[in-house]
Amino acid sequence: MRSRPAFGIAVVLLVAAATGASARDPAVDQALGMLGGDRSPKVRAQAALTLRMAGEDPGVRTALLAALGDGDAIVRAAAANALGAVPHTDAFEALSKATRDRDPMAAKWARWALRRTMASAPTIRVDGVKVDVTAPGRSEELGRVFEGALLGVLLATGGRFEIERTRATMDFSTEGDRPSSSNSQEDSADDRKMMDLMRQGRFDAAAMAPGIDLDAAPVSVRLLAEIDARDAAPGAVARARLRATTTDGVVAWEVMADGAGRPPVIPAGERDEYTMAPRPEDLRKDAVDAAGQAAARSLVEGMKTPESPPGGADGRGER
Repeated sequence: MRSRPAFGIAVVLLVAAATGASARDPAVDQALGMLGGDRSPKVRAQAALTLRMAGEDPGVRTALLAALGDGDAIVRAAAANALGAVPHTDAFEALSKATRDRDPMAAKWARWALRRTMASAPTIRVDGVKVDVTAPGRSEELGRVFEGALLGVLLATGGRFEIERTRATMDFSTEGDRPSSSNSQEDSADDRKMMDLMRQGRFDAAAMAPGIDLDAAPVSVRLLAEIDARDAAPGAVARARLRATTTDGVVAWEVMADGAGRPPVIPAGERDEYTMAPRPEDLRKDAVDAAGQAAARSLVEGMKTPESPPGGADGRGER
């Protein structure tokens, strides 16, 4: 008896998928056929470029993601181009791997598509922050100051950034294997339908399930910072190099930022025996704090800047 609801859902979704396929532009179906089966690399590459116009179709995206592993570099490059033209986070992991392609042209287009994917992601999860500080005095304390300033600015950007480590104290001990329930308030009806199809091994039908969100999973980045802080009359200065990388080490953005710590200007008439000059370590903190805020703003602005294609029409030129 339990299999009947799942079977009914599968039938409904398979019919819906078939209906969607029949309503698809014939040119898209033809391009999908050529991308997956034509013997000519040139034809397969042209098919991938043709599919850019249908970049929101989950079936098309599945084919383009598969084409990132094509045996010919021109096809892999064209697939990355098509995925970058309509960026969604479903391609994030595959594009990250594709940036290490053995062919420079394919790797360049994959980096371009990866940056566009990250820039357009609804949510960016900061999976870790590593700060190296060169400075007189307590470098660890300066690292914490920089990290606080950096994350403070990122968290203030309308909720787009999440800090992964804030979830580290959550207790998952009661989760385990939950029995499936048609009354679950956590899973949507579309999610349950898709899971039923996947349990049956019908992955193609599951990919075509209505309501699928191509940006369901946030992208994850790690932030690596190198800071040089030093005393400079009349206060202190700091220079930061910040890199945002994927969790497997691909550098997506790199920015430089400067900060300065200056003693307050106190008019001579307002000075007395209690007036104290700021300590050098406090001025260094001010400089590092300013550099952290500036680095975060530069990173956010860099992600807003439209990504230019890597070179000429064939993608072989340098940026």
